[in-house]
Amino acid sequence: MQQHFSESELQKIFAPPKPKMTSILELIQKAQELKDEKAG
Repeated sequence: MQQHFSESELQKIFAPPKPKMTSILELIQKAQELKDEKAG
């Protein structure tokens, strides 16, 4: 598993589920970061 995923990714995979609102906000944040990288 560790060959395919970074340590932070593994922590997210095995972390207990979060409230829906938190994960939605995280998805939005990730999308904005990706957009910023492409724009940069």
